[in-house]
Amino acid sequence: MEEVFVGKTILIRKAKLSDLESAYKNIWSDDTLFQYMFYDSTKTLEEAKARLNRTIEYQKTHYAYFRKLCEDGLVKRYGENVSKDIK
Repeated sequence: MEEVFVGKTILIRKAKLSDLESAYKNIWSDDTLFQYMFYDSTKTLEEAKARLNRTIEYQKTHYAYFRKLCEDGLVKRYGENVSKDIK
């Protein structure tokens, strides 16, 4: 069963292949977002596809989710959240 958390302006769930274009366009290809990170932005849609596949595999065994911020029912921003299991 898929875990989905829905709020008034946010949706949190595991990544899906259908996220490719939005994740690439809104996060991974944006050099400004990556200027202070330890890794670079994604330059091509093929790189983004490989990245998304790695993300999907990682999320199968970790508490890691995609975050979508919504406004008026439309997705405004994508993001990635990783959280640790609290014991």
